[in-house]
Amino acid sequence: MAKTIIVKPLGLVLQAAGLVSPRQVQIALQERLVSSNYRLGEIMARHGWISQQTADFFADTWPKLPTQKLNLPLGQYLKAANLIDDLQITSILHQQVINNLKFGQSAVLEGIISQTTLNFFLDQLELIKTSQKNNPQNINLISEQQLADWNRIENHLLYNRQCQPKELFNLYHQIWHEEEIEATYSKAEAELIQTGLVVRHCHKIKLAPQLDRYNFSENWIENQLVRLQPYSKIKIKLFNLDIKATLPYKVLVEVKAWTNNQPFLTHKLYQILRDRESFIPRNQEAQKISQLVRHYIINDWSTNLAASHLVALSSQLLNPPIDLQFLLTSYLEIRQCQPLMFNDTPEHNYLLEIGLIKLYGNQVKIANQIYYQVFNDLWLRQQIDAHDQVIISLSEPRQKLPLTLKPTASNVTKPNNNSQLIKFILLLLCCCGIGWVGFSLITQYLELRQFKQANDLLQQQKYSQAIAAYDRLSPTKPTQQHLLWLNKGYAFSGLKQYDAMLQSCYRATSIIPKSALAWNCRGEALYYLQDYEKALLAFEQATNSNQQLGIAWINKAQLLFKLGKYQQSLTASEQAIKLLKTNQDINGAIAFNLKGENLLKVNQPQQALLAFDQALASVANYPSAVTGKAIALYKLGKYHKAIPLFKQVLANQELLSPQQATIWLYLANCFCQTSKPEYTAAQSAFNKVMELSEDQELQTIARKGCGIR
Repeated sequence: MAKTIIVKPLGLVLQAAGLVSPRQVQIALQERLVSSNYRLGEIMARHGWISQQTADFFADTWPKLPTQKLNLPLGQYLKAANLIDDLQITSILHQQVINNLKFGQSAVLEGIISQTTLNFFLDQLELIKTSQKNNPQNINLISEQQLADWNRIENHLLYNRQCQPKELFNLYHQIWHEEEIEATYSKAEAELIQTGLVVRHCHKIKLAPQLDRYNFSENWIENQLVRLQPYSKIKIKLFNLDIKATLPYKVLVEVKAWTNNQPFLTHKLYQILRDRESFIPRNQEAQKISQLVRHYIINDWSTNLAASHLVALSSQLLNPPIDLQFLLTSYLEIRQCQPLMFNDTPEHNYLLEIGLIKLYGNQVKIANQIYYQVFNDLWLRQQIDAHDQVIISLSEPRQKLPLTLKPTASNVTKPNNNSQLIKFILLLLCCCGIGWVGFSLITQYLELRQFKQANDLLQQQKYSQAIAAYDRLSPTKPTQQHLLWLNKGYAFSGLKQYDAMLQSCYRATSIIPKSALAWNCRGEALYYLQDYEKALLAFEQATNSNQQLGIAWINKAQLLFKLGKYQQSLTASEQAIKLLKTNQDINGAIAFNLKGENLLKVNQPQQALLAFDQALASVANYPSAVTGKAIALYKLGKYHKAIPLFKQVLANQELLSPQQATIWLYLANCFCQTSKPEYTAAQSAFNKVMELSEDQELQTIARKGCGIR
């Protein structure tokens, strides 16, 4: 079958190449109606918009390229279009030896052609080559009807009366990149469907199967968006973005994603792009802009390129004309729960005044991503410490150790406090999605006055009185209601009324369904009710809702350990360690201890020993870690080092009789297996085992003494 020629509408091709504007094409088409003897390209050349040779090339030569073997260098096609001459080609070839740039990039840098023109030639020549390779015998002839369809689509988008053209092009741009999006049934969606560029199927909007990607490409979208936003075009020229990036409009989009049009930050970032960044290739816009923002603005922000603005904003935030405590309370609440309903309070109004937050309808959010990254949870913690505003800490109810042959993290949560699970008592205002750092910060800093009496009673472990005090409160804000039910749940826990605890924690999740803290509370209640599978689901919901909540990862790890899922428990404990690595406290000790116990279970005593040492570095003489370290040393055959640790465990812990028997058995076997066995000490230890344990297996082992080895 003979190949046919692809015929493209000249005006559309010239627009896509960045050589003429839509308005110029419209004028030329109108004049052609009056002067039918002139071709469209001739009219444009008479106006001086393009040369006659350029018009002839795109009218006559360009449509025939699909029938030819494309083996010429780029410069020759540009020369044929009268866009570059021999002298310029020679100059660029000489410059390539120095700058190592590709021919097209050099031509753009020299100002010979625009980036849009270069993109057009590269994309279209590559598309033709691909088409020839994939369909060598099937190049379609474009009919007059198809030409009319192209004009209809473009006119519908540009001159639409239902929606702004920019809105339509942005939506089409999004669909082009994502291939399909959720249908919203908006006017813009309906208008775009009417063009035939996209279709709706099963509540999804996707590119039409027969879409002409050759003409309605990403370059075409970008050119239209730039033309629709004159200020964007000015920015592209002013900061040389047309020679700094393959797709300068996408650079504008990524800059806005970070600055949200904040004037100082936006201008500063464009300056950085102009002065410091090299060429940004296609599809690397987000990565490159992110690197620039972090390197030149966020990292060491108080001395970096945007320091004057950020330091001034920091000063305004920390030296307000209103109460600092309540101001930081409001800021943190917005950070963790955004978008948050706007409250016409002095705190919200001041944050709006200094520009740290923005109002969107009746909701507020942090004004931009740079502010969110700079004034983060760690920064807030530092400010709180600096202003010495510590108000309150956590307390935990005491429980007996569970019966177990080997120590687990359930044995101890803090020295002399043998809680099976960490009691995550929220004594202060909190909201959905608070991370570990954020939670610690809130517990130290924020307190609602009307909660104080109830919280004090809870902290003093006067649980019945605390419950009665909570019952007398009638908070109106969801976050306060959420807090009330959480604290009430932990009060029930102190009374060991776990069914009531579960109901309270359930109420907290019904108020704020994505509250990781409330799900953690439910998980604890279910754990005590021994409904372990549901408890695991609750802890997983907590970690899914907020992956930064270290306390939930610890509890999840402990439960997985109890269920015998040691590898999963190890993974969860390591995640907790990542979140708690800067906190040398009881929670860090618990996480490292859990890691050690799991490593013992999977027969990795050397790695377990390191984990127990890290737990003891967090909290010296942490009982469970001392026991774990002793067992790890025992498994490694280091009996002399294990013996004093087992003695320490027996001396310092109020162990139940079966647990004491197990430790005495370990100790006895250490005496048996040292290089110089201490049989008398071993026999005394075996006698202790028989005295303390009713377990027949342990009794048998103890009676045989050192001979059982």
